[in-house]
Amino acid sequence: MSDEKKGAAGPAPRGRGRPRKGTLVWTKQGWCARVPTLIDGEVVREWHVLGTDDERVAERKLVRIVAKQADGETVKPAESKAIETVDAYAVPWLDARDARGLPTAKNERRYYLRVWRPAVGHLALDAVKASHSRA
Repeated sequence: MSDEKKGAAGPAPRGRGRPRKGTLVWTKQGWCARVPTLIDGEVVREWHVLGTDDERVAERKLVRIVAKQADGETVKPAESKAIETVDAYAVPWLDARDARGLPTAKNERRYYLRVWRPAVGHLALDAVKASHSRA
């Protein structure tokens, strides 16, 4: 039997009912997402292999998939396995700090854009090493 965990996503108005959130499921392949998708007028649960063993990374990928679908984009299951880059993680993190009204958020964003984004923004999160910060 598999462990299931409900994902968290922002509101996705469909006209009625609850917003579609998707579900995280642990399998032998790692974390996977079951995401309700409208195909030919019928809601089908698509299975997305997320390509990660880290539950927090899987939650972020699930939220991103659901948000893209809420915006009307189609997300193919093969695209879900894409590696998360530093930039894909840092920008929403900085946005959340701005939304909380932290006084240092403005300086953190400026420092990230001027120093860290050119150096490591394009790298996968798991590829960043201590040597990148010393360079």
